[in-house]
Amino acid sequence: MSRISFCKKWAAALSAQQNLSPETESVVAFAIEVLFINLINLVLTLSIGWILGVFVETAIVLFTVAVFRHTAGGAHSESPWRCAAGTAIVFPLLGVLGNLMTSLPSVLCDMISVLAIGVGFYLIYKYAPVDSPAAPIVSLQRRNSLRNKAFWAMAIFSLVIIGGAMTDYSYSRIVQQGAALGVLWVSLNLSNLGIRLWSVIDHI
Repeated sequence: MSRISFCKKWAAALSAQQNLSPETESVVAFAIEVLFINLINLVLTLSIGWILGVFVETAIVLFTVAVFRHTAGGAHSESPWRCAAGTAIVFPLLGVLGNLMTSLPSVLCDMISVLAIGVGFYLIYKYAPVDSPAAPIVSLQRRNSLRNKAFWAMAIFSLVIIGGAMTDYSYSRIVQQGAALGVLWVSLNLSNLGIRLWSVIDHI
């Protein structure tokens, strides 16, 4: 159930127009709230990244995680507001880390990238797609489809990471490290450790 008044009003207007049931109206109100939170989350996360001077790095991490969220799934908070707060804190920090990593020796950056690719493929194979009790994936066909899409996404991001390591463009290392850190964050959220971490956050 949505707790934001304008989301309820918008859902009520749609319900009156489309003759929706009270239950459907509640679902619509919650969907509008989630979309609103995600929009605020996107703007806030990128704004913090811009303030910290790592807008591009933050955007790369955000894009990487968003792609995998719709294929591999992953652990997340029961509250969309906590998820938004976590994103606004973690992703700019990963952007800062990615920026700092570009000054490391190339061999060390490449080792981190290889680790990200290896861990990413392994955890997708072992766990993906990770669903939640509130929205279980019951169809075996859908599970297989999402897993295949996650593998394809991992393959594409692997090429992006490798391409960043092999080219000398001004942003190549930033792309490499941003994508690698995004994959590592996705991997954490696919694992049991990530699930336990979000469970602890939910009980704070």
